[in-house]
Amino acid sequence: MPMHIEFTSYDGWPIPGFLYWPGAPDEKQERVRGLAAIVYPHGGPKNAQCDLAWDPVRQYFVAKGYVILCPNYRGSTGYGKHFKEGNLFNWGVGDLQDCLAAADVLMRTPGVDPERLASWGQSYGGYLTLLALVKDPQYRFKCGVCLYGDSHLKTSWALGDHSGRQDLEWQMGLPSDRARAYEIGSPLNYVKHMRAPVLIIHGERDARVHLNESAQFVAALKREGKAFEYKTYPDEGHGFANPANALDALRRIERFLDWHLM
Repeated sequence: MPMHIEFTSYDGWPIPGFLYWPGAPDEKQERVRGLAAIVYPHGGPKNAQCDLAWDPVRQYFVAKGYVILCPNYRGSTGYGKHFKEGNLFNWGVGDLQDCLAAADVLMRTPGVDPERLASWGQSYGGYLTLLALVKDPQYRFKCGVCLYGDSHLKTSWALGDHSGRQDLEWQMGLPSDRARAYEIGSPLNYVKHMRAPVLIIHGERDARVHLNESAQFVAALKREGKAFEYKTYPDEGHGFANPANALDALRRIERFLDWHLM
C-alpha cells in the first residue's frame, strides 16, 4: 500500500501524491547506498489522476526495490476545479515543476539515494518525462523512460486524432493563438540541454499521439549526440493491446532502469 503524501511545489501549491516503499527493506543496503527511486507522473491530464487502483507493473518494480512517487500534479482530477484547471493554457510549466518538486521530495527522503532517480511516464506522463530531462537545470534524473509522449505540441495537434486535437485546443488554445505557449511547452525545442539517457517506446499505429512525436525527438537526439534507446511496435496504438508486446516493453524498461540505476 502506498502512503498518501503532500508536498509544496515551486510556487507554494500543495501537490498530493502516492509514495510506494519496498517492503522488508534491506536496512544495511539503505544505510550504505540508499534505494533507487522513480517519479511516475500519470497520463491524461484531463480526467486523470493517480489513485489506489491496483497496478501490477508498479507493484513489480516496488518489489524489486524501487521507491516510486506518483505525483498528482496540477491538472489532475480529484482535488477540486481550481486544481484541475491549474495547467490550462500552460502545459509543461507548472506541472513540470510539480514533478521536479516530487524528485526533490525523494532526494530528501532518508533511505533514498539522491543520485539514482529516474522519471517514467506514458502519454502525458511521457511528455512530462521528456520535459524533465531537457528543462531541468539541476539535472535531477539519471535517466528517463517515455512511452508514446508528445515531443512538440504543435505537431502533435496537427497529426493527432480528433479527440486529441480537441483536448489540446480546449486546454491550450489554438496553435495560431497561443504559439509561444506551444513552443515553451515542447521538449523538442530543448534537446541540446539533455544529459541523461532516455528510453523511448511508441506504437506505430498510435492515432492519439502520432509516431512522429517520438521519431522527430529521436532524430534530434541523434543530431545532438545524446544517449537513447528507441523501440516501436508496428501493431500497437496508444498503449498495448498485444500481451507479448507489453511484456517485451516491460522487459526493456526493466533492463534500462536496472542498468542505469541499480
